[in-house]
Amino acid sequence: MVVYTKLNNVLTGENISIPINSLWYEYNSYFNRTNKTAHYFLYKYNVRYEDKMPIYEPDACVAFPLLNSNDEEEKQYKFIHVGERETFSNGSVRVRCDSFNGSIRRISEPVKGCYSNGTVHEFGTNWNEPNYGDDTISYRDYQCQKSKSGYMENKVVGCSYTYECLDSFDNFHSCGIYLHLNEPAQIANNKTVKCIEKEDGNVTVIEVNEYKEHGCTLDGQFHSLYKQFINEKRAAVFSCRWRKELDKQYCTFNGKLYVIGAILKLSNGCLFICHKQTNIFHCDHQLSGFEVIGKPRRVKRS
Repeated sequence: MVVYTKLNNVLTGENISIPINSLWYEYNSYFNRTNKTAHYFLYKYNVRYEDKMPIYEPDACVAFPLLNSNDEEEKQYKFIHVGERETFSNGSVRVRCDSFNGSIRRISEPVKGCYSNGTVHEFGTNWNEPNYGDDTISYRDYQCQKSKSGYMENKVVGCSYTYECLDSFDNFHSCGIYLHLNEPAQIANNKTVKCIEKEDGNVTVIEVNEYKEHGCTLDGQFHSLYKQFINEKRAAVFSCRWRKELDKQYCTFNGKLYVIGAILKLSNGCLFICHKQTNIFHCDHQLSGFEVIGKPRRVKRS
């Protein structure tokens, strides 16, 4: 039986698969138990149907090398089953266990992301950090983003704000709201506030005079947040999400709604493809009544 471990060269990006034999004769002390551990893998006892011979099959991967066969020491190691993955070393290393040519392999690779307070956060993920200098801020919200130069960087994207508000009985109590960075928001008592970043990296909340309703503009028409609307020109149903992002949810054709990915056969022999970005009309024959506008674009061939 041969199992594989896959190494990744972080400098060249090259993946190298190295076969590692089970070497049973070196691990005779393991075989008096049901589950066996050796060479980064956990083995299970089985019996071959044809001749009733006992065999040991790799069942899971060990997150880190096994130091010895002591039961108490084994409990310190994380077993990863096939199809699962775990991160270690404060998020800087990802270990996964995959099936490979009838056996299994253990793959260890570095995690690309942002480093903060001893932890690596993957690209696109958010995390919270304490804020200093303003007791009304519960935490700062960070996100791992890619800078214009291509490097990963920690970016403040918002904060959690706590303030006093009145209930229906005119009693004061604490209210909380999440504020996106540099985006005005209305709170109780008709106040408009904004979360801003200070020079020292901490954030604070200031009161502003202007408030503009958040929403999206498409083809010159404004649409409020989280409300669906139909755009006849684009034959689609959209929803406006936060940060002025348009989410295409359905396609419309002759007054009916169709899910993204639907393919309709039209009476003229063409196909209407409901695409997430833009609708596609696919025709295998020439259509009459149309003219070419502008110069054709050249397709770059690799």
